[in-house]
Amino acid sequence: MSLSNTLLRVTLPSTNEAVYEVQPQFLNDQPGTTLRERAMYFGTQIAVRLSGEWYDHSGPGGALRKVVDPKTWAALQQVPEA
Repeated sequence: MSLSNTLLRVTLPSTNEAVYEVQPQFLNDQPGTTLRERAMYFGTQIAVRLSGEWYDHSGPGGALRKVVDPKTWAALQQVPEA
């Protein structure tokens, strides 16, 4: 049985939010780190919220592109917080 990656929403030092995809081995407690830190250090950022708007990395070369689909917007809002 393989475990799937997990999406976690974190508040960045800038107070913006981001959603990271995190592999299962980084979800376990590791001395001296929080889940939030492990998500940022070892996860892959898939979306970021800047000035109240969500952006994903679907633009050319991974450039930010504004999320306009209401279902995607709602899904990003529902990602659990680390």
